[in-house]
Amino acid sequence: MSDGQVIVLAIIQGVTEFFPVSSSGHLILARHWFGFPDGGTVMDVAFHLGTLGALLVYFFRDVKRVTHGVWDLLRGQDTKERTLLLTLSVATVPLVFVGFGMDRLGSFALRSLPLLGWSSLVFGLLMYGADVLCPSHRPLKTPPLKQAFWGWGWAQTLAFVHGASRSGVCLTYGRLKGYRREDCARFAFLMAIPALGAASCLKVVQFWMGGDWTLLRPALLGILVSLITGLGVLGLFMLWLR
Repeated sequence: MSDGQVIVLAIIQGVTEFFPVSSSGHLILARHWFGFPDGGTVMDVAFHLGTLGALLVYFFRDVKRVTHGVWDLLRGQDTKERTLLLTLSVATVPLVFVGFGMDRLGSFALRSLPLLGWSSLVFGLLMYGADVLCPSHRPLKTPPLKQAFWGWGWAQTLAFVHGASRSGVCLTYGRLKGYRREDCARFAFLMAIPALGAASCLKVVQFWMGGDWTLLRPALLGILVSLITGLGVLGLFMLWLR
């Protein structure tokens, strides 16, 4: 991949990761439309590492709270930070479970262009319907553990179908429960931190053990561009929701 191709795909990742559309699906479409070579898993992980960095920067205060929650959990103290940590952990369990199975079985069938188009259409209509038909605007701080697992957690597993946005699916679920748009987006993005972090760490270890080191330079470029783009788009999206 040339530097120009990496920059184009990294910008697409930074834009589509935080709007409720499928970032993975748009990367597939971009490669198909422009005839770009497939950088493989390494480049996909690099793009997602950049947007993960954007999340860590934008939600620094919440990340700091989760870090304090680890310490409170070890000390056995029941605090809001500890509750947030447990909630995010429980919500991530279904994603890890399904993701492990998908990795073992392979998910090539879920990357087809027809399925990408249909799932984008269907999930987009579902999100629109949920937003229009559920006008309630209840505040959401930290959902109960049971709801985090059975609701938010299993909802985001639908994102393994390319065209179904992880944040979009979570926004749809949150609106169906009557929560405010901004609060739904905030919790959906906080859920993305352990999800993206776990997947990225696994792929980074695999790359370190036997990857193609010629991809290191384009990967670092992809991380930088997607981080900068993602941070700007994330700020604009949250401002728009408010």
